Amino acid sequence: MKKKSFQKILLVLSLILVLLLSACQVNFITEFEQDGSGVYTQEIGFESDEAITSGLDPDDEEFCSNQSSTLPTGTTTRKETRNDDSIWCIYETPFDSVEDLQSIYATTDTQINTLSLEDDTLTYDITLDFSQDSEMAIGMDITWKVTMPGKIIDSNATEQKGNTLTWILVAGQMNEIYAVSDVGGSGFDLNMDLGLDEGENSIILTILGSLAGVICCCIVPIVIAGIAILLIRRKKKADVDLTPPQVIE
Repeated sequence: MKKKSFQKILLVLSLILVLLLSACQVNFITEFEQDGSGVYTQEIGFESDEAITSGLDPDDEEFCSNQSSTLPTGTTTRKETRNDDSIWCIYETPFDSVEDLQSIYATTDTQINTLSLEDDTLTYDITLDFSQDSEMAIGMDITWKVTMPGKIIDSNATEQKGNTLTWILVAGQMNEIYAVSDVGGSGFDLNMDLGLDEGENSIILTILGSLAGVICCCIVPIVIAGIAILLIRRKKKADVDLTPPQVIE
């Protein structure tokens, strides 16, 4: 398999080296719709003082767009300020199908193992080779997020919240990313339908289990007792009705 350097992977995302070196958070986000279309987003976040030290001017309105000359066609750019001090450059590229997404990924040296939507099953299997030039990632948090349509039936994600899977990428090694979803899948699932993570899911299940115990231990006996009383009353009424009237001579 052809080796890809970590430096090349990031540089080909169209951000100049100095911007990458000042970044403290990089998020790669892919959001799918049921028909295989969606949006691929690259988020680069950094502290403004670090950017200034690197010779950049985060107050410039064209700051982010100046770095986007080689991004895929159709990419929109915007700048955001988060938590009052961090500057984010957001690059969003829409795609009409999984084939379009494959073309976009090809510009980032992402190794595609399987990326297909067949028989209502979306299979997402890629590899990111960060095994070389890992020194660039020191102090940088890098995440890969994918929002799958339908019901997720398998994945090796680091975290899951609702239909969004998150992988914490590790520099200096191969990062395998795998997920499968039933696009036409339905049915209630605490993780999927309520957008809960695993911890929250456990709490909800515990509460539901406790409520079920209360119902079984308290409410059910009361209902049974009520039914029994009703049957006894009906029986007594029936016995009275069957008693022959007394004849008075």
